[in-house]
Amino acid sequence: MRDLLDRLRAAHPAVTFASGPDAGARADPADQLAARHALGRLLPAHELTGWVTDNPAGPLRFRFVSAMAGALGIGGDLARWSGPELAEARDWIELHKEIRPLVRFGDLHRLRPPDGGPSAVQYVYGDTSVVLACLPRRAPGGTPAPVRLRGLDPAAVYLCPDTGEVYRGAVLLHRGLRTGLRGGSGTRRCSGCGGAGGTRCRTVSGGQASGKGPDSDTRGERWGVHLFRVG
Repeated sequence: MRDLLDRLRAAHPAVTFASGPDAGARADPADQLAARHALGRLLPAHELTGWVTDNPAGPLRFRFVSAMAGALGIGGDLARWSGPELAEARDWIELHKEIRPLVRFGDLHRLRPPDGGPSAVQYVYGDTSVVLACLPRRAPGGTPAPVRLRGLDPAAVYLCPDTGEVYRGAVLLHRGLRTGLRGGSGTRRCSGCGGAGGTRCRTVSGGQASGKGPDSDTRGERWGVHLFRVG
């Protein structure tokens, strides 16, 4: 094992390789959210690794969003991932690279704790902010109330670069952001982007990892990433 790790590190010096017990492969993404919420009071977010594993408790998209709120780690068996799964993972990794400076250097705001209902964290760094929101499948039906953001300039205008939607800082601070999350069965796209989706602003339903389209998932998980910049 040490020889293998030495060869991997020599061939890929920019990649961090770690080995550990296989318990990480069974990590439930919802449990990771709760653990990070507690440990985040002691350690900075970039030191708390969130793992994307082969745990069947959530679709690949849900696993990525729950892990991207910290240092993103890949713990799944990539040799067994399908071509579409690898392509989707590549898109999520590119998005993580884009928001990584916010997670590493930005101010963290815990908007809603992961207590069984909708949870959300926000990072603010300079004139950019990102909100990562999740709603577990066990959450009751209905549309959660808007999430009031923090740390924004109330006089500024914020732009979602993927959709072109414009938000006033004062509105996001006092009225809140409609994440598009919805509990129970059924599907709801991001109300902010009108269902356009995209890589930077996406609130989608479904488990593409299981081969289902975004409108056919029956698990009921919801997850969203919303990126804003001062326009």
